[in-house]
Amino acid sequence: MDTLTKEQINKNLKGLPKWYLEKQKLVRTFYFNDFNQAIAFLNQIAVLSEEQNHHPILISKYNTVQVKLYTLDVKGISQKDFALAEAIDQLL
Repeated sequence: MDTLTKEQINKNLKGLPKWYLEKQKLVRTFYFNDFNQAIAFLNQIAVLSEEQNHHPILISKYNTVQVKLYTLDVKGISQKDFALAEAIDQLL
């Protein structure tokens, strides 16, 4: 597994328009009607993350869930991050 170049990251981001790059991490914030919906979504991400053996930074604030993806093993963004981002988007 390799760290993706800036060009590769930008190309992959075109397929994930709601995700953006922030401090060498892929980031997206999800908004829900209430706390219970946000936590249910967070739990779905947890199951998915375990299945893919790739664990994001998850930040929950009342009705929002922010996801930050980064591959520690390569100290950057890898294809693993984009695969998990796509899978998370499909949860909605």
